[in-house]
Amino acid sequence: MTRPPRHLSADAVADDRPGVRYLVARGLVVAGRVLPVLAVVSAVAARATRDTWFGAAPDTSGSSSAWLPQVATLLVALTVAALPWLALPVVSSALARIEDDTLTATTVLGRREVGLHRARLWRARVPGEQWGTQVVVVRGRPGMLVVTGSELWVGDAPLLDDGAARWRVTARGVVLLAAQCLLVLVGVGVGGTVTGSF
Repeated sequence: MTRPPRHLSADAVADDRPGVRYLVARGLVVAGRVLPVLAVVSAVAARATRDTWFGAAPDTSGSSSAWLPQVATLLVALTVAALPWLALPVVSSALARIEDDTLTATTVLGRREVGLHRARLWRARVPGEQWGTQVVVVRGRPGMLVVTGSELWVGDAPLLDDGAARWRVTARGVVLLAAQCLLVLVGVGVGGTVTGSF
């Protein structure tokens, strides 16, 4: 984060009409709060009942026919893969508001506010097959928010512009995508190990 923002567009964040985009974003916040609890409960249950399902006959694909370890592994893997959204103040642009030079949003961690006066931005564009995802880290007083937005919803204009060159924004997005892929692989390994499936 090297420069103060050149442009902060109130049009880039959500308007006051609750639509599909808003409902999806709210649903993801709720899911982000519930997912870790479900992952822990299912992993503990799978580990506690390991003796009853570990020796179960495999199904036709060669996988265990027991459903509990598979569900627990999936939930733990999803939780690990979603760690950036669960542990950082990440918000969909659908839930963000700019009012009185303050960016306000509801994240999995709760309500966050960042003053935009002298805020610093760091922007990335995670490539997608048809639409990419924009990621903007906003650091100001008193804290930080990570605003994301799919180009399906927000178009390809920057959510918030930090003035960085387009190639640099794309390169940052590729690095974020690679890190996310690595996190998914780690999540599957951790999920299988914690639940006793592997």
